[in-house]
Amino acid sequence: MERKKSNSGRIKIREHNRDIWIDTRDICYCRADGSYTQIFLKTGESHTKSENSKRVEEQIGAEYFFRCHRSYIVNLQEIDNIDIEKRIIYQKLYRIPVSKRKLAEFLCKWPFTKKTGN
Repeated sequence: MERKKSNSGRIKIREHNRDIWIDTRDICYCRADGSYTQIFLKTGESHTKSENSKRVEEQIGAEYFFRCHRSYIVNLQEIDNIDIEKRIIYQKLYRIPVSKRKLAEFLCKWPFTKKTGN
């Protein structure tokens, strides 16, 4: 199944009766929380979107995101390292699990999407 690419590179979140626009490049990862999705940013902030993670995945749709676990979608460009034995992705601020089922696919994708020279 091919994901839709985001046209704007932004995602809208409704919080406290106002719309917040987040640039998808600022997202480190997303975590499913029932019918909600928590979105964690590079700044350490998090926002809750009142849509499930499948819908959020379609909205961010960028080629640099990967569903590494049933409950987690990770920004591949923000990964610093991975512990393969423990199946943990390390980012500056976050630790994200990788499911056994997704590990091989993740390892094929990740090295080719790492940032260079930033």
